[in-house]
Amino acid sequence: NNTAGNTGNAGAAGSSTGAVSGSGGDLYFEETTTGGGTSGMTFNGLTKMYFSGGGKVRIEMDMGYTGGPANKKAAVPKSAPMILLGSMDKPHESISIDEDKKTYSVNHFSDSSLASPAAMKEQSTVTKVGEEQILGYHCVHARVISKKTMGGFYHTTDTTDLWESMDVPMAATWQHWMDSYKRGGGGAFGGATVGQLKQIGCEGFLVKMQMRSEHTNVTMQLTKVERRSLSSDLFQIPAGYKEDKESAIN
Repeated sequence: NNTAGNTGNAGAAGSSTGAVSGSGGDLYFEETTTGGGTSGMTFNGLTKMYFSGGGKVRIEMDMGYTGGPANKKAAVPKSAPMILLGSMDKPHESISIDEDKKTYSVNHFSDSSLASPAAMKEQSTVTKVGEEQILGYHCVHARVISKKTMGGFYHTTDTTDLWESMDVPMAATWQHWMDSYKRGGGGAFGGATVGQLKQIGCEGFLVKMQMRSEHTNVTMQLTKVERRSLSSDLFQIPAGYKEDKESAIN
């Protein structure tokens, strides 16, 4: 809830000219996700993130898919965007909104629930590639090469490039979530890897990420940061929606 605490000015690690357009006490971010895999499936998504000055969060994820092994030119039917609501004072809780069914689910999770399976063995090498500007924000670019195995039936080598910046508004507020994301399903890094990233200065808001393996490639990138005056209705469960406890994640 410190939306006014960082305006994208010069950071300690380097010069940043990133400016937040617009006006108001709230923030709006956009992030694109693109990629594909060896199956022939490709995807192109847009994530919209709304942050109120009072610490409320709304995330809308809209993903489109094309292709696949059966018909590489077919488009998968488009579904409604995934909508999540959250609050900075409840970091281990989120609310999923299903606009098609007019329902909501309250999800509860812990840091340990985001971790990779205990049977997964990982060896990672972390290197600092350099320092770059994205959207005018000073970013530290790091590369993580991870060899992962699970028993004798699963093994893969992933290469993940990350660009993180402390100059993006709310970078400090998001740090705990970013660490959990990197340890969990997003980057699937071990705790030691997250610590090494911090040692080389790669921390803060995840401005860009590229993940590559023998089966898939994914690129996520922040494309817009604006100040706005957002309606409080964005962060509330719509009137008339019923709770769906069976779909909740706990």
